[in-house]
Amino acid sequence: MKSRRKILLIAVILFSNSVYSQKQLLFENTNMSKTVVVEARDYLNLQFNGYLNQTTELKSYIAEITDSSLVFKSNDGTYFTNKTYEVKNSDITGFRKLSLFQPYVKPLINVSVTLGSYLAFDASKKFSDTEVLLYTTVIGIATAYVVNLIFKDDIEFKIADGWKLRVNAFAVP
Repeated sequence: MKSRRKILLIAVILFSNSVYSQKQLLFENTNMSKTVVVEARDYLNLQFNGYLNQTTELKSYIAEITDSSLVFKSNDGTYFTNKTYEVKNSDITGFRKLSLFQPYVKPLINVSVTLGSYLAFDASKKFSDTEVLLYTTVIGIATAYVVNLIFKDDIEFKIADGWKLRVNAFAVP
């Protein structure tokens, strides 16, 4: 009997050592019957009341979710920076969950289409250099416009429209 308790105690200690708490931020709107689940490493466009109650927008990856705030990774384009931004849950006024690859896909599509059109027009000997540059510029601008229409990143949901925030914690083995 004592050996079973010892084995059970050892198993519980070993299992609890490998379990950690994962937190999710749930945006819920009961009027619309919608729930948006946000976890660490998600890409989010967030509108919040910043310093001196100024409305501020931030697009970045979530580094950590705490009980009262979201911690974002630095998004200033520098490498090896340890800068993080913390936003209190009570300051959030709007949000939009974005695709993880959106910051990379939009410029990649734009550059690919523009470069491809330049190479296609340049390979054709029907156009002068000025015409090739002009057409390529127009195609690049049109592509950027269409990509921004397809991959929207403006604030989609406002807290004032009935959205509630809730932090959900659960254990992950």
